[in-house]
Amino acid sequence: MMNTKRLARIALCLAVTVICGFIKIPFGSIYFTFQTVAVLFSGIFLGKFDGAFCQICYLLIGLLGVPIFTNGGGIFYVFQISFGYLLAFPICAFVIGVILSKLKTLSFVKIWLSCIISLLPVYLLGVAYQILLTIINI
Repeated sequence: MMNTKRLARIALCLAVTVICGFIKIPFGSIYFTFQTVAVLFSGIFLGKFDGAFCQICYLLIGLLGVPIFTNGGGIFYVFQISFGYLLAFPICAFVIGVILSKLKTLSFVKIWLSCIISLLPVYLLGVAYQILLTIINI
């Protein structure tokens, strides 16, 4: 059940994800953004389910046409070469939430290693999506 505090936390992480998406460094046809940091933060701060839910909301809001993605928004954003990275955001938030929930004690090194492991789906899906779009020439 959603209470006000939980909903406010999800909204806060969603806002942080949106803001971090606009902090970008161009690199060829894609941008490096601070979104991945925000996604990791949402998984750490909210936990596996709420972190993933936050990122799903981010995707849905952007696909509905609100220009919250790095290069805009809308349903046709699925043809952007970087959309695969966005698709993996809920997975990333869920994975880091699961990993941290299993740890008995937390330390900087454990959290850092958990972040590295959680980013693997983002880069695997993102690169695979880029290759797919390149092959079908969109």
